[in-house]
Amino acid sequence: MSARRVVGLETEFGISVLGNPTANAMTSSSQVVNAYATLHSRQRRPRWDFEEENPLRDARGFDLSREAADPTLLTDEDVGLANVVLTNGARLYVDHAHPEYSSPEVTDPRAAVVWDKAGELIAAEAGELASATHSQQIVLYKNNTDGKGASYGYHENYLMSRDTPFTRIVAQLTPFFVSRPVVSGAGRVGIGQDSRRHGYQISQRADFFEVEVGLETTLKRPIINTRDEPHADADRYRRLHVIVGDANLSEISTYLKVGTTSIVLAMIEDDWLGDPPTLRDPVDALHDVSHDPSLHTAVELVDGGTITALQLQTYYHDQAQAYLADRFGDDTDPMSVLQDRDNDPTEDELISWIEDLTDTEQAELVALFWLGRGDGDASDFQELVEQARGARVGKTSKYLLGEPLLPDYLEEALEALDVDTSEVLSNLR
Repeated sequence: MSARRVVGLETEFGISVLGNPTANAMTSSSQVVNAYATLHSRQRRPRWDFEEENPLRDARGFDLSREAADPTLLTDEDVGLANVVLTNGARLYVDHAHPEYSSPEVTDPRAAVVWDKAGELIAAEAGELASATHSQQIVLYKNNTDGKGASYGYHENYLMSRDTPFTRIVAQLTPFFVSRPVVSGAGRVGIGQDSRRHGYQISQRADFFEVEVGLETTLKRPIINTRDEPHADADRYRRLHVIVGDANLSEISTYLKVGTTSIVLAMIEDDWLGDPPTLRDPVDALHDVSHDPSLHTAVELVDGGTITALQLQTYYHDQAQAYLADRFGDDTDPMSVLQDRDNDPTEDELISWIEDLTDTEQAELVALFWLGRGDGDASDFQELVEQARGARVGKTSKYLLGEPLLPDYLEEALEALDVDTSEVLSNLR
């Protein structure tokens, strides 16, 4: 296993109304989401199913009672806030008085970057639409704090094997997360949660973390979050819900953040790392690392020694090189492991098949994709084919294979056209 695994990213956007500092953030956020949903509504808009959500299940082996839980943890309740599933498989909704974009699930770091950037464009358009609709200037920010004590999240989600002991995840991942800001920190002016001290630091989020391990996400934030809600076969998988990262505008930082974390998780699953350096106080170390842009600060280890964040990242880098050489050969380029889609024979064969279709067949395939995602109903199919003929989508294969939900959309389209999909599949075998 390399960097390839199911990944999804979530961004809570900061929000303000220019000239109106007392504006209700929840109302403004709802206006943003509803404005986008209204313009881009489909005839068959899917709704979010809360039935399988269990936000109080803890990876340490217990369920937190609803009575003891902070209300912000009860994300399995449909409280009627704006909430829309988008045609790209993402979700745009209101969460804790912020507009939030939750990307579609992908299987490699580059795709994670692509759909994260798509979320930025969607948020920008949604803010403009809401501003025009309500005659006020609503501004969205991709950051993690208002500089006055409030913080809002950027969460990463990684599918992991259930067979991996959670204690191993905590021990081997904590030093990586504490030092990761030197690669993927977004930068921040101000020291402390309320920016009371002047200065520049590496991470937007670091000052808001108070414990090493825990279930919370909005208070007593932990470096390792224990939420055990896999959205998959719970007997085989867990979803590692990472809340310690920054919201990056740099595509390179996001790419490295997701890619390197995926490789570290692969090493943890394969029990490759053994005993990495153990920090005496990971929370203090996270703060100290973020507060020193020079990268010279050394943090204490349990064995009495010290280590810098750069040295910690170098340790994981060296381990990854040895791991990849062991798994894929001595001449493996670490960056090629992140570029997971390269030299995929199955994908190459599919690209070749699509490009060998006639112009009419390619237009029909694009029309099926549009029909499946909700751009019309069965009676509109021929009109969609004509639109596809004139559309400037570039290479058809690149356009279609960039959509993670393409198989689902094609199946929905065929069913809408009363085509027996089982017969189609049997003919392909």
